[in-house]
Amino acid sequence: HVRRATQDGPVVFVTAAVHGDEINGTGAIRQLITNCNFQLKCGTLVLVPVVNLLGDVNEVPVAAWLSFEIEGRCHRLVATAAGDGLFVNFRDATSGVTTYGAGRFLRVDAPRDGTALIDFHRAYQPPCAHTPHATCPLPPLANRLPFAVTAGERAAVDPAG
Repeated sequence: HVRRATQDGPVVFVTAAVHGDEINGTGAIRQLITNCNFQLKCGTLVLVPVVNLLGDVNEVPVAAWLSFEIEGRCHRLVATAAGDGLFVNFRDATSGVTTYGAGRFLRVDAPRDGTALIDFHRAYQPPCAHTPHATCPLPPLANRLPFAVTAGERAAVDPAG
């Protein structure tokens, strides 16, 4: 779903999924979209689908794009709203090697003055890395990093099983 205002402005992507501790995230966003009759003054609102391990798809809004530079190359991550901060679901070159194959989660404090600190040391395994009884969202294509993030939580056991 895309909502565009008549005036140019920022593009806002909003997304959510059931991550375990935000079980009502998708429902709250769906209510916001269907029940709130709001008018955008400027910019664009885009809803991004999130797929979980069972193949279920949810269309969810994105809170922010986080841009950063590694070895002279610019990279961007889609972030969703999580409480008073942001949530990032990502994969990297360690996925399935030294970290859980589907990816890892990362909490980011809310941006201040347009800047957010992305601390990959805070990356953690999703609940589905620890039990076959959990269902986790897969990272969006935009959040598949081409390099290894060696910081953060690693697999406690062989990710191959």
